[in-house]
Parts: sequence; structure tokens; C-alpha cells
Amino acid sequence: MSGSDTTPAERISRRDAVSNWITCALAVIAIIAQPFTPEMRAGIAWTLPYALRVSIVVAVVLLICLLAYYRVKRRRRSAQDASVEAEPALEIRRIQYNIDDKTQKNVPEGDQVLGRHLHLLEYDRPSKELMVFLPGLGLDAEDFEDYMRQSRFHCIGLTMFGFNPEERTDPNYQPISLEAHMQVVLYALGRIRNTYPHKELTVCGFSIGADQFLLAPEVKSGALRQLEIRHTVLLDPNVNTSTMLLSGRLAHIDGGKGVLELNMLTETETNEENFHFLSGYKSRICLKNLDHLQRFAEDIVGAWDCETSETFLKRLHDLHREVGKVTVVMSSSYRGLCDNLAKHAGTDADIVYEQLNHFKLLRPELMERYLNP
Repeated sequence: MSGSDTTPAERISRRDAVSNWITCALAVIAIIAQPFTPEMRAGIAWTLPYALRVSIVVAVVLLICLLAYYRVKRRRRSAQDASVEAEPALEIRRIQYNIDDKTQKNVPEGDQVLGRHLHLLEYDRPSKELMVFLPGLGLDAEDFEDYMRQSRFHCIGLTMFGFNPEERTDPNYQPISLEAHMQVVLYALGRIRNTYPHKELTVCGFSIGADQFLLAPEVKSGALRQLEIRHTVLLDPNVNTSTMLLSGRLAHIDGGKGVLELNMLTETETNEENFHFLSGYKSRICLKNLDHLQRFAEDIVGAWDCETSETFLKRLHDLHREVGKVTVVMSSSYRGLCDNLAKHAGTDADIVYEQLNHFKLLRPELMERYLNP
């Protein structure tokens, strides 16, 4: 900790410690140089041997030092207790937003979201920085919890509509279109901004969550600009059909057949790294509503139905016009794309490459590196 980080209580404690140790040193000198009057010294010399006199002096010095030490320690502990009491504690909250009539009017006809719940996980800290997270396909707010638990910032994670496990079999939560999902996300972001109007807002999307920020200007132009977002971090967004490993397969599942249908994610996979990657993903989504997964995947594949990177670069440019700084972090799956994208993105975004697989981009230490203001 640097000197500028010390609290007033700590500085007072240090000053008292220095003062006490100087006092002790002066007392030792006084005892050695002139401990007693001449008459007392003569009496002691007549009654006590030299070794006993030395022992008394040493005992007195040790006693003074011990008293000074405990005095400093007590003051320091009191200062620390006062500091802890003054700092607001971390609050963890699970929040439900009831989707309003205005949002219902904005979604395509046939999509029903009015009165349904959107689930959020909040780690509230006394920080001027607010981080909001959008998860990948079939994932939820808990996938960011490792970072949120150890972050020093105020954090909120969203679970996408219909992907809360408790609503898996609820008939009121039928699959909705990608555009409807986007309108619900914009509604949630607006409520968060209204709740914390003075905080510096950073948004972070993982995989499909990152795609939604790229698609937002097409769905509702200017909506992100109104949120006054300081920084947008995109972790492994899609670029074109070559990056649709998960979505491309999930778009063809039959949710009615149950979780066994998820075996198709790995049954034809011959690449060992991809096999482990897809096996881990299956365990994350098996408790979710598979009809929601299939519909969302089908729509997102349609949104990225292109072979080149031009659509991605245009969407990145449009996003940059509505938000502040944009950072795109790409995993090992993008090895052949990253350099070319970075070259053509220009000033629209910082595009960086990490030699890690898709899910490892959620490591807290990596997220901390790119989310740090």
C-alpha cells in the first residue's frame, strides 16, 4: 500500500508509535546516566551487589517498553475497528424485474413477456464503478460469480429471459425471438441505469451476450447511447458462420426429446480440445429449457449468416458510435481471425487475442485485466 492510501487513523497511530519509542529511549538513557540521587546510590551500593542493580535497570526498561508496545497496539486496533465500521459491507442480492407493458409493446407480435420475471444477481459494493454482465447461450448470472465475488467493483449479472432453471417447465415462459430478447435486455439495462444514475457503467458480454451488444444498435438505435456506457467488453463474440460452433449445433436440436438431445454436441466431435469444451458446456445447460436454447440459437445463426467479417466490422463500428471504449477479447478459436480483424477495426475497438479456450475467458484474473478502468 502506498503512502497515499493510508487512512488518517493509520497516520495518527504511526505518529503515536514514534513518539512512544522516543520516550522509551530517553527513559533508558536517564536511568543509565542518573538513576538515583548520590545518597540512594551509596545505600544501594552498600546493600545490593552490582548484578542485582543491573537486573533492576533492565526490568524497568523492559516494563516501560512493554507498556508502550501494548498502548500502540491497542490504539492501532481501535483505529482498524473504526475503519471497518465506517466502510459499508458487501451486500449480495437476487433481484427480479417484472417486465413492463412498454417492453411488451416493443417486442414482435406473438412474443409474450409482459409480467414475466427477469432474474439478476447483484454484488453491491461502495464503488463508483458498476459492471453489468450478459451471459452466453443457455448460461446465467452465476457464470460470472467467480469474478463478482472477488471484484472490488459493484457488479450485476443478468440471466436471460427463460433461462432461469426454476422456470424451465413454466408454460408462461415460452421461447421468444432474438429481437424480443434484445428488447428485454435493453429494458433491464435501462432500469439498472436509472437505479444507479451516477455510477460509471461498464458492460461485459460473453459469447451470445457479447453478440447482443453488437446487435443492439440495429434493434433500437440510440438506446445504448442513452445509457452512457463508459466501456464495453466483448468476450468471444461471433464474427461469421465459422465461429458458430455451439449455436450452429444447438439450432438443430429437438427440445422435446430432453437432455439426451444434447449428446449431439459431442458425438461427432474428433478434436480433443473441442470435445472437452463441449462436454463442459453440456453440463452447464442440461437444466435449462431446451426449446429456449434451440430458438435463441436458430435466431443468432440467422443474424450471423455471412462468410466474411464485414458484417461484424460494421456492427462493431455502429456499437462504437453509441458507447465509449470497446474492447474485444478473442479466444484460441479465433486464431486465424484476430490479426485481420484488429487491422480493419481501426479505432472502433481494441481487439486482443488470448491463448485460452472459450470458457476460460471467464477466469476472474483475465476479466479483471480487461475490466479494470
